[in-house]
Amino acid sequence: MVLAGLVTFVSVSATLADRSATAQVVVARDRLPAGQVLGEADFATSFDVVEVHADSPLLDGVANPELFVEGQLVRDLAPGEALRSADIVPIAEQSIARTFSLPVDAVVLAGLGLTLGDTIDVIGLDTEGQLSYVVVDAEIARLPQAVSSQGAFATRQESFVTIRVGDADALALASALRAGDIEIVRSTGADPLDVSQ
Repeated sequence: MVLAGLVTFVSVSATLADRSATAQVVVARDRLPAGQVLGEADFATSFDVVEVHADSPLLDGVANPELFVEGQLVRDLAPGEALRSADIVPIAEQSIARTFSLPVDAVVLAGLGLTLGDTIDVIGLDTEGQLSYVVVDAEIARLPQAVSSQGAFATRQESFVTIRVGDADALALASALRAGDIEIVRSTGADPLDVSQ
């Protein structure tokens, strides 16, 4: 509801910009998923800067185009939605102190032969229902004890793997789990394939 109001407000305010004081607002050109890294070049190609009435309460928290910083999105942005200052976490300031537990089949864990300190990639559905690499090179922080003891006798039961994540990755994982099942693969260092094509 707020988004619809803001998009409408942007359209009307742009027409009336010459009649009152205005402020600049950054809006997404296309859908941008949580976890996407945005650099200076992305800012120029992925966003539009529009002018709106400067006294609108809808401007609270909206990012200042002149203060844009490179970083990672912490939530999905829909086309035409305003970018807020809290939507981007600077890469250098991201916390990796968080851990995230993923539900997986015990037989998958046994088959991958994972140990503490290994890294994995997580594949899941994005907000448009397309397969994508949600997180890459996530370090394993915890494994169930049964993984090391079951070996080849593991059965298809629900188990878990806990990984270290940054703020944006945690939100991206939560979104992927809400959209459907996820799969994990052992990281090899290779660049992730764009499976959405």
